[in-house]
Amino acid sequence: GYGKYKNIQSGDDDLLMQRVRDEGDWEIEYATDKRATVFTFPPTSWNQFYNQRLRFASKSFDYPIKLTASLIFLYFVNLLFLIFIILSFFCLEILGLFAIALIIKIIGESIYLSKSRSKLNSDIDLSIMPIASFFHIFYVIYFGMASQFQSYKWGE
Repeated sequence: GYGKYKNIQSGDDDLLMQRVRDEGDWEIEYATDKRATVFTFPPTSWNQFYNQRLRFASKSFDYPIKLTASLIFLYFVNLLFLIFIILSFFCLEILGLFAIALIIKIIGESIYLSKSRSKLNSDIDLSIMPIASFFHIFYVIYFGMASQFQSYKWGE
């Protein structure tokens, strides 16, 4: 049933769900009941984390076109943030624009995560959002690009 996704190592489950939704009369719903939670141990080393992130981002172009387009759009939004950061060193007016854009990013991500946290009955701490949102810019740019050119090692 995996069809064109049968040879993809990472995300075959996610890609299959997308296929079932797109090719059938189905909807994807998240299991939000606490009893449906499956705990996964986080990476314990930098190499594990690095390879996991490459693996997660490696399937970006395998998603349906609408989702792929959204991911590309978000990549370029983060790239624009990086350009603002660099230009801010040369022009203080741009620093103000960057600060406003970053505040909007922080607020938007905080609202999204707050709703997700509530729906999933999670107790994740959102107090680090300002710092996390800033570093997320570099994370998205790096792993989004690196995953297209580097291979990953599963479980390492």
